[in-house]
Amino acid sequence: MLRLATKLLAIAMLTANTACSRLPPPWVPPAGEARPYRGMPTGLAFSPDGNRLAITFATTRRSPVGPPFVVHHDGFVIVDAQDLRTVAVQDATPGSIQAVALSDDGGRLLALWRCHGGARGSGNCDEDGVFEHRVGEPGRILLLRESRGSDGRLHALSYDGTGRAVALAAATCRYIHGMGGQCSDYRLLAADHQDATAPRELGSWPVHFATSAPPQLGRDGTVRLYGNGSEMLLRVGEAARILRSGERWLGLVGRHSAVGAGGRVVVAAETMDLSEPRPKDRLVVVRPGPGATSSVLPVTEFDADIGHVAMSADGARAAFIATPLEGTDPQPALHIVDLSDSGNPAVRRTDILARHGLGRTMHATRMTTDELLSRLRALLDARRLSDVEAVGTTLGLRPVLDLPLTDGQGWRFVGELSPAGQEVLLALRTDWSNVGQSVARLYMSLGGVAGPCLTTEAVARVFGEPIENDPPYTAPPGWPPRQPRWSMAYRTAGTSVGVSFGRGYCAWALSLNQAFRR
Repeated sequence: MLRLATKLLAIAMLTANTACSRLPPPWVPPAGEARPYRGMPTGLAFSPDGNRLAITFATTRRSPVGPPFVVHHDGFVIVDAQDLRTVAVQDATPGSIQAVALSDDGGRLLALWRCHGGARGSGNCDEDGVFEHRVGEPGRILLLRESRGSDGRLHALSYDGTGRAVALAAATCRYIHGMGGQCSDYRLLAADHQDATAPRELGSWPVHFATSAPPQLGRDGTVRLYGNGSEMLLRVGEAARILRSGERWLGLVGRHSAVGAGGRVVVAAETMDLSEPRPKDRLVVVRPGPGATSSVLPVTEFDADIGHVAMSADGARAAFIATPLEGTDPQPALHIVDLSDSGNPAVRRTDILARHGLGRTMHATRMTTDELLSRLRALLDARRLSDVEAVGTTLGLRPVLDLPLTDGQGWRFVGELSPAGQEVLLALRTDWSNVGQSVARLYMSLGGVAGPCLTTEAVARVFGEPIENDPPYTAPPGWPPRQPRWSMAYRTAGTSVGVSFGRGYCAWALSLNQAFRR
């Protein structure tokens, strides 16, 4: 009887293992036309009068040299903010645009370009610095070369009232993910091509300030810094001073906000009910006044995630990008807001992003969020994460690189989940803590460039609740939380899963690890 029971148990275990080993059929992209795709929108900037608007975008491509990592290819589009016609287009080139500014007539654009990884030395990205692009003219002009030392990192750009390009530099900056930077020793520099390596210093301030939003450069040469519920003013020839502190509206000035009219108008995205797992955003207009006289006017509420807010220097026009929270194919849309001193602001939803192929992905029909997560779960349950061929066919990956291993370590396979450039890195490495055992690691850099959008709810539907010791998300001061956690983590015997959200609604990275024996 004992022998029979043992035999039946073995058969049951074998049947269970066989069932777990089954993978879904290979994923084949559904039939559907690919729409034009230029990249993911990453930033906005108005000309001082609000008549023209620059939209920066980014896409990722394989590094032509060095390790098989993705590198930024950025570009920009300039449109007329009134009739929405296209003024200029700069196609994606190697490098990353960190900040932009438009001239009075919208005919010149300042861009802070930085090279990353394999982008350096690959054609147009040979050095970091401030470049000027002129509408209708090819190429770009280097105005100010960025120092690689700690004393010359650039943070903001602008044209002043005379049309001169200026840049703000700071030393000893320490950045915290999603929270801005803590910098000291600010310097305002004149950016011109006469001597790009030795710019003329217009002013300096030996202060330390933790920022929660990009610095605001005024046309009068002033600089406004926001952070920790305070507003600091830097004016040439004067010492730095705190203008306001402790007022409620200052907590709204963060990454998704803009300041205009010399600090007299602020536009910001505000998250509504923070207790909701998928909180809605609304746009608010703040008109700071002395003491408690500041007004906060809600403009409109969206069932969407608002980001990339910009405003003209005169405070008369603003723009923002909103991405829907629902749907299998959430695509961002640009909205333009006409502000007035009296009456309600007028909001216009435009098709500019769709017209220029700026969105999450180039395919309207592709793998859904639930299907992607279910297929990843199936690979783990079948313990096939170390099987390069199984991973490729299950996820529908298009192989990009297949590299040989060096001493059992290194990248083994690089694939693309979609032609939009989303790369999946599969690594096999030796686990020295357990002799004879290795670990397969699959890393997906989602980043919002190609989608799909992985939410906390979608992850929980497939993987269940995360481990109990994962700390809840705690927002920094002035930063509304957009997820209940920084990340979601799962661990079982020989397997771990990590999903990283940062402050975004969609996950920006996913990592799977599974031990196996060779």
